[in-house]
Amino acid sequence: MNSKVNGKQDSDTAPDMAGIVNRNIKALVARRQKDENNKPIEERVADSITRFTGNMAFVYTHVVIFGVWIILNLGWFGIKPFDPSF
Repeated sequence: MNSKVNGKQDSDTAPDMAGIVNRNIKALVARRQKDENNKPIEERVADSITRFTGNMAFVYTHVVIFGVWIILNLGWFGIKPFDPSF
């Protein structure tokens, strides 16, 4: 079912609208790329840190490190605890 919009059929305006949407998407992607390329080094470093700390490898690494820390400080393996505050 085609309806009229501003005197034109929907089928007539659809290609025009698709072209506009595609043009806008390309403009937004180009702007995003330009902004990304112009970031100062501080922002690039912050982005790298955020990418690492925001993934599960970071979580697993900390679980292992703190797990080993706790187990070693419990004295279960005949090792004298090295963290006096534990």
